[in-house]
Amino acid sequence: MERYRYNDLPTSQRLAYVLFCLLAIGAILYVGQSVLIPIAVAAYLGMLLSIPVFRLQTYGVPKRLAIPVVVTLAAVVLSGAVLAFLAGANSLASDLPIYEQKIRAKFQALKDGLDPSGPVYRLSELVAKAGSDAASRGGSEKEAFFGSGLLDAMLAIVPTMAHLIAQFGIVMLLVLFFLSYREDLRNRLISVLSPLEIGRATAAIAEAMQRLVRLFATQVVINLSAGAAIGLGLYVMGIPQAAFWGVLTAILRFMPYLGSILAAVFPVLVAAAMGDGWMLALGVLAMILAIEMLFGHMIEPLFFGSMTGLSPLAIVIAAIFWTSMWGAVGLVLAVPLTIAFSILGRYIPGFEFAEKLLGQSRPLGPDLRLYQRLLAEDFLEASLIVEGEVERLGAETFLEEVAAPALARCCETWREGGLDRAQLENILMHFHGLCQAVFGSAKPDGAVLLLHSGQPEDRAASIILSALLSASGISHALTSIGYGGSLQTVEDVVEAHVLCLCFMNAPSAAKSAYFARRLASVPKQVDRLSMALETGHNEAGVLTAENACRRIKARLAILAEVEPAGDAGALSLVASNKKNGESA
Repeated sequence: MERYRYNDLPTSQRLAYVLFCLLAIGAILYVGQSVLIPIAVAAYLGMLLSIPVFRLQTYGVPKRLAIPVVVTLAAVVLSGAVLAFLAGANSLASDLPIYEQKIRAKFQALKDGLDPSGPVYRLSELVAKAGSDAASRGGSEKEAFFGSGLLDAMLAIVPTMAHLIAQFGIVMLLVLFFLSYREDLRNRLISVLSPLEIGRATAAIAEAMQRLVRLFATQVVINLSAGAAIGLGLYVMGIPQAAFWGVLTAILRFMPYLGSILAAVFPVLVAAAMGDGWMLALGVLAMILAIEMLFGHMIEPLFFGSMTGLSPLAIVIAAIFWTSMWGAVGLVLAVPLTIAFSILGRYIPGFEFAEKLLGQSRPLGPDLRLYQRLLAEDFLEASLIVEGEVERLGAETFLEEVAAPALARCCETWREGGLDRAQLENILMHFHGLCQAVFGSAKPDGAVLLLHSGQPEDRAASIILSALLSASGISHALTSIGYGGSLQTVEDVVEAHVLCLCFMNAPSAAKSAYFARRLASVPKQVDRLSMALETGHNEAGVLTAENACRRIKARLAILAEVEPAGDAGALSLVASNKKNGESA
């Protein structure tokens, strides 16, 4: 049975395939979130805990013993972290009424000094009203909660606590099974993903594990460092529960973008409630912003780099998507899940669109980007691409690997009817001017004469060779001899030692014979070359642009050594502009 790949499908079918896959994935994730969330969390934890399990096995600990030990330690650490967090939150809750009263008093004082018709005054009214409503609701709920006795209070929180404990137990049980049957699950996953390409599926799983483990380890180190720095800063500034705020910052920073904002709000509010004015709150805010800028804009890009393999826009979209699907858990798992999906698109046939949409690599090569910008007649961005690629690749490599394919595609688009001749001529004119600005312009008194037939595609070939010669410092002239008239020696004299005919494609025998007759008056001592950007395997005597440039260099070097007397070795040639329609 013939297998069709994604890239082999027509454009309409590829778009329909991508839309269908996205809609199906979104529907499955949303409808099955109650089942998929524990599985996703357990799979991520299992992948992380497989590293210490493997380490214990290398030290001779049996697998049946290593797995329960690692899972138990992980459960104890997570439970201890949750209990410590709840203890800090409980200690903070006792001071909340005092903080609330102080903040309301400050907003009231701020409101008294403002214009009643101004927006800040109305905002302070809304804050005060919201605070009073929350206080009244909180008081009534507190009375209902504690007034009925301790037993009723405990019964009120039992359902929530039972649900959380049950979810935690399910996740840890799944982690235990994932680690116990890791090899079997891996083999089943490979057979599902790509049964006929085991190597690609194996590479995908190995890369996913490596990148996710490195990402998590780096996140842990950076988030703990950021939390410790903020906690220390809050302690120095006299903010109570500084350690609690540092731990909360480290935890919330696992949520991309939103976590840092949430972690900064609460310490600033506490500082606003403590100080007599607003200076302490502003100082805390400035300190947190400085630390977040240090970690977010300097340390994280330095360590993360290409670790995620995702574009910045893909991370933002992933955070929005997974949050809408799975809430806070989806926000925490947004980057790991998107990394896994991107790797799936890199290795598994049929999912290539995932890597192209989410990956960090450029979706188009430099030649395609230049072709696309020329096609859109966006010559400003085209000039930026040219300058950047010339600096990165060098002049010769850029012209051969980027510029020549881009112009060839423009000509192919013209032949297929995607461009009219005026548009293509405009593209060639601007690109020629851009090449002259970057590499230098052709000199009419040069020893080399480049000729083309006047057709746009052949003119494109002459522009590439002209840029190559300019980049090599070889003066030359560029003109058209067209399909009419003849090469004369009456006006516009050009002294040349080398004459090169430029074509986009290797010329046919009839075309070569035609131009040979057109150039019958050229003396034999003048080198005559034929160059084509796209040559076949059997076109004898037709050079590539690179070889033509080398041949011209060699010929001029020989002439520089010989230095013949007078101008007997030079040819006075004319490009008759009146008859051929293009100036040199």
